[in-house]
Amino acid sequence: MKKVLLLGIILAMALTLVMPSVVMASQPTAFSATGIFTSIDEGNVSLQTDGKWLVENRHIWGEFSSAVAGQTNILNGAFTITYDALVDPYQAGDFTGILDTDSATFTVTGYSQGINFYELYNHGIYRIDLEGEWTGTQGINGSGTFTAYFDFTPQYDAFGNMHVGSVNDSSFNMIGVYDSDSPPITPPVPELPAGALLASGLGVMAAFFVVNSKKQTAVS
Repeated sequence: MKKVLLLGIILAMALTLVMPSVVMASQPTAFSATGIFTSIDEGNVSLQTDGKWLVENRHIWGEFSSAVAGQTNILNGAFTITYDALVDPYQAGDFTGILDTDSATFTVTGYSQGINFYELYNHGIYRIDLEGEWTGTQGINGSGTFTAYFDFTPQYDAFGNMHVGSVNDSSFNMIGVYDSDSPPITPPVPELPAGALLASGLGVMAAFFVVNSKKQTAVS
């Protein structure tokens, strides 16, 4: 009887161990980053038949002064945005690109609101406002939105077309949520042969029968 009881307990424990379990992820925390743009290159620019400009492989360099998730400072230092855009003569249009740092990579998509003509009278300096969304693809698991602006001195080509020149002032701000862990994972349940499940069930029943038999014997 002791052997039957022991076998039943072992089989019952084995059945319990193969039951699915859920690994819970930590709750997302607030993410924010603040920085500036330091320079912009020309990239590859071509005039399209509809009068818009196709901008390819343009780079913006900058510096993060603060980037935190919760109470932890996780991202400081230099960054580079490499992007493509289709803009009108006033620099308004959609763009998409990659933001790279030493420790993380993001995709960015957004919209340039074009030249703020109020700045036209401020010593010949123009301003462009940007807004969009970001998603962490490496190093940071998160997503959110961003806003930015940069003031620049315009440059003109031989045909009188204006292009972005040197950056005079700027701001770049990201907000969103951050989670360094993976999403909850439910491991698959191993498939057991029908015979094994039957044996486990019989073992539990046998253990129950033996225990109850002993109780009845003790009472009588």
